[in-house]
Amino acid sequence: MKSVIVTASIGAAMFAGAPASAQSAPGAGTTPPPQDTTASNSNDQLADIVVVAKKRETNLQDTSGAITAFGGDAVTKLGITDVSGLKGLVPNVSIGEPRLTANSIISIRGIAGQDGGIGQDEPVAVYLDGVYLGRPQGQFFSLVDIERIEVLKGPQGTLYGRNSTAGAISIITRKPSAQFGGTIEAGAGNFGYYHARGAVEGGLAPRLSARLSFSYSTFGGDLTNTLTGRRERASEEGLLRLVARYDAAAAGGPTIDLTADYGRTAADTVLKNLTVNGGSYGNPDTVSLDLPDRRLHRDVGGVGLTIGQKLSDTVKLTSVSGYRHLGFNVRYDADATDAATFLTAVALGRIPAPLAILRDSASFQSVRSDAYSEELRLAGDAGAFKWMVGAFAYDEKSDFGFRVNFLAQSANILSSSTSARNTSTSFAGFSHLEWKLSDLFELEGGLRYSYERKQMRRAIVATSPVPSNTVENLSKSWGNLTGDLTLNIRPTTGVLGYITVAQGFKSGGFNATQAGSPAFNPEKVVSYEVGIKTDFLDRRARLNLSVFHMNYDDLQVRFAAGIGQITIQNAAKATIDGVELEVLGRAAPGLTLGFTGAYLNARYDRYTLGALDFSGNRLNQAPRWSLRASADYDTVLGRAGQLSLHAGYSWQSREYYRAQNDLLNSNPGYENLEARIGFSPAGIKGATIEVWGKNLTDDRYVGAVVPLANDLVFIGSINRGRTYGVDLRFKF
Repeated sequence: MKSVIVTASIGAAMFAGAPASAQSAPGAGTTPPPQDTTASNSNDQLADIVVVAKKRETNLQDTSGAITAFGGDAVTKLGITDVSGLKGLVPNVSIGEPRLTANSIISIRGIAGQDGGIGQDEPVAVYLDGVYLGRPQGQFFSLVDIERIEVLKGPQGTLYGRNSTAGAISIITRKPSAQFGGTIEAGAGNFGYYHARGAVEGGLAPRLSARLSFSYSTFGGDLTNTLTGRRERASEEGLLRLVARYDAAAAGGPTIDLTADYGRTAADTVLKNLTVNGGSYGNPDTVSLDLPDRRLHRDVGGVGLTIGQKLSDTVKLTSVSGYRHLGFNVRYDADATDAATFLTAVALGRIPAPLAILRDSASFQSVRSDAYSEELRLAGDAGAFKWMVGAFAYDEKSDFGFRVNFLAQSANILSSSTSARNTSTSFAGFSHLEWKLSDLFELEGGLRYSYERKQMRRAIVATSPVPSNTVENLSKSWGNLTGDLTLNIRPTTGVLGYITVAQGFKSGGFNATQAGSPAFNPEKVVSYEVGIKTDFLDRRARLNLSVFHMNYDDLQVRFAAGIGQITIQNAAKATIDGVELEVLGRAAPGLTLGFTGAYLNARYDRYTLGALDFSGNRLNQAPRWSLRASADYDTVLGRAGQLSLHAGYSWQSREYYRAQNDLLNSNPGYENLEARIGFSPAGIKGATIEVWGKNLTDDRYVGAVVPLANDLVFIGSINRGRTYGVDLRFKF
């Protein structure tokens, strides 16, 4: 039976793309992704799924842990254009709408990011070809020419340990072939959406090949500004990537992969005031914004170099070097409405009278980051023992600017201005061992020691509520030992049971926007998981089940402390319990059905803020229930060509965006239906035309909320409504 790289999770889309060779990338496995009907054998069995959970190739069903993977074809078919496109596709993964800095908050199993600025790290580690991406603003770039996306759930305390208390997302680009070929694609949709992307590859010299890819898209905007009549939330994005490979492994030499990419994004900044309407967003298709020149600009790019060298038949040395750059600035309407509407809300008592000065506010934020990383691994296979030792180093220098102005179009009164420079230095050493005790039992585990040091220069000028001018130089370091231990049980062919204990660690840091605030401490997580993976009915059906319990200590929680200021503090303890079920099966020749169900109970055990007690409340972006069902059907229409049909339906229950668990700062739950119809005519080799639709139910909701002025005013981001379009693709 032919092995293929997985292309989508059962809860995601249930299909797989063409076979592809696995590349080294983070991974850890439980979610059984969909299959390609053409990849199964003559008995229509489910295909093997190759992942790199242990930083080496393994079959997903033989690998303990939690992973969902999407291949390149699934990324295309599901319309995943950046990381936020994973929303609703992965069990117990929540991704919000863009916030003030236009990046979305990612939550895995109830552990969510905070968007706390350059002094705070996210709990979901994101990698591009094995290179760590530290700043959240640099994680949401255009996904083009992707071979695979892997989502690891639960703390990754050993092999992928830096700031991964919730999990990790690994993006792997396509590697070049020596044979000349490529693809070109163009498409259009409603709201003025147009895109073009393509790639070309081939051999440049003996053992040397390269692949050049590009992507360009524009979106005309889906909201109407009632003040100007113009379309809002427009965007334009482009990306260029070069991947080169030198492969001398057959001659005993190294394999060298060089990747370089650069992308630019320009977009409108559009938020909506939720307070002026009495706690409702009103018409989801309109906004009333009076501040001109509201714009976001982002430059993101970098270089990665991966070198693999076999030292013997059983020992291999791997080096992963990376550099990432981010340049980001955004100007937005801080009151998120027009002055007249704001003053009407003041008159109606919805907004306190002293806050009338906020009626015409403007904010500006900027982030610049340059980060270097290096990981060195030595791995060996000694029969019953498989081992790995490694070291990791990371250095990031980042700059942050933040300014708030009242009466921005008249008096332009400064409220506060912040500038900060942060240096993060990180070192880690790790090891991992797999020991086959017998045909029934296998023991695996590892240890990682992490050292983190942060230095920040923080300068804050404020005129409200009390005039001040403060410059501070701050420095602190932390060290931590984490590990994991797993017992694998294989009672019979096609069945894997596992029991895992794993730890996670996320660095402490400094708050860039609040003068006098001390360092906050690291977060720590201990996870206990029991799971089973099964293939049955002659491998035509697959059922995976995992149950987990996590103890979450010293949560880093962010909340509004004043105009233009936030507070970040450690919020005691939380407990997270959950269940994830994935089912996949061949219902008929060419027909694959899938279902995913997830339950999550994530609550603060103890958290008080002044006189407020949030103990017992749910964690941010931790919906209790989430479900997904999907169907894929592929068939040949005689001599006409190949028909491919896909439909997926996702649903989740209410989730909250802050510890208060108030309804205004929540998403009441949503449903989403997406579909795609593709036809490949037999008379035009390599050609495909696809008609697609997303959010066909046109379900609208607040996907992110930002509290201002000590929780007296709230602004939010509304999700995009029904979209549809057509794509033309040609492979040569």
